[in-house]
This record gives sequence, structure tokens and C-alpha cells, in this order.
Amino acid sequence: QKAAGGHTSQISSVGGGGHGGVMVPIADEGVTPKAFAAFLCFLYSDRCIVDQDTVEPLLKLSHEYGMDRLTRLVEEYVMKRVEVDNVIAHMRMAHVYGAERLKAGCIKVLIRHFNQLQAELGKSGLEAYPELLSEIIVSLPPK
Repeated sequence: QKAAGGHTSQISSVGGGGHGGVMVPIADEGVTPKAFAAFLCFLYSDRCIVDQDTVEPLLKLSHEYGMDRLTRLVEEYVMKRVEVDNVIAHMRMAHVYGAERLKAGCIKVLIRHFNQLQAELGKSGLEAYPELLSEIIVSLPPK
């Protein structure tokens, strides 16, 4: 399902739900009602509507509750939307919430456009994530 402008996408799997027994919070800091409803929908149907408003809260919830399938679904949504102007923010988010595939994809985009993004990296706040900076440095091609 896509909304006007392509900002909403319904993602589902072939199999059924099967996430029983997951305890979910009634309220969680940083999780909007819209994102929480999408999370509950995923728990009961293995389907989830992901859009720009629900991306980060869904990654947060999937990370907190070890829901790898949900992480992969959100990663898929974001990877289709990674661009030079948002790659650093998406890479930081992926690192914080353990979305390894998304982080690897973002690092590839960052490396491909490194000359263009080098100045922005200095003011991006990534110094708070030394392990992420190390991953970026290791990924740089030798001179």
C-alpha cells in the first residue's frame, strides 16, 4: 500500500505472525502512538506500515524487544530512501538501534560520496560513536 508521494509503504511477509509472548510497553519514550500502533499491528499480523514518522520508533522497539524480522523490514524501507543528504542521520540511527544491514549500506553510500560528505562528517556528532567512526575508517579505500 502506498500513499500519495510514496511516503508510506506496507510491508508484510509470506508467513503468519507468531510473535506471541512479547511484552510491550503501554508507553515508551520516543514512540509515537502511530508507531506503537504499527508495532502492535506487526505483532499480531506480521505486517507493518512504515513511513518517515514511524521509522526510528519502530527500529527502537525492534531493537529493544529483539524483533529481528521487524528490524529487517524497517531496514528495507529505509535503504530505498538513503541519499547523500540523509545518509549520516540514517547511519547513526542504524548504529544506535543495531540495524547492521542498514548501517553497512549507509557506510557504502558514505564511502562512495566521501569527498562530498567529509566536511559534514566533522559537524555530525559522530564523535559520540567511536566504534562507528572506526567502522567508517576501516571501510575507506587505501590511498
